[in-house]
Amino acid sequence: GDYNKSIFQETICSLKSLQIPNNINRLNTEKYYLELSHIFRNFIKEEYFIRATEMTSDELEIYFQSIEIHHELIHAWSQTNKIADRAKYAGLILGIDQFNKDREDFINIIKSFHKIEPHISL
Repeated sequence: GDYNKSIFQETICSLKSLQIPNNINRLNTEKYYLELSHIFRNFIKEEYFIRATEMTSDELEIYFQSIEIHHELIHAWSQTNKIADRAKYAGLILGIDQFNKDREDFINIIKSFHKIEPHISL
């Protein structure tokens, strides 16, 4: 039969296979960080059944707080997300070590989000 990977497995695979550009410039940096953000938001969309790809970072942070995601995890995501936003929208060009670190940070953040059960009030 067919074997379908879970959204978690697909996300981790996508992040690990995301190639750091050979020529690091403003455009390639923007593309890389747009892809990092898209992979994360798509994971949140599928894992938590919300419109994460349509939400602002502030809206996501408020949502995470509302379902009682641990403050340290929200903070870790927020810090990594701010670096990505500066790379995407402010033209920040980062070194190759930062590209690797941010990808690993997103992998670890996604692993943490995957392990928790949100506390949704109805």
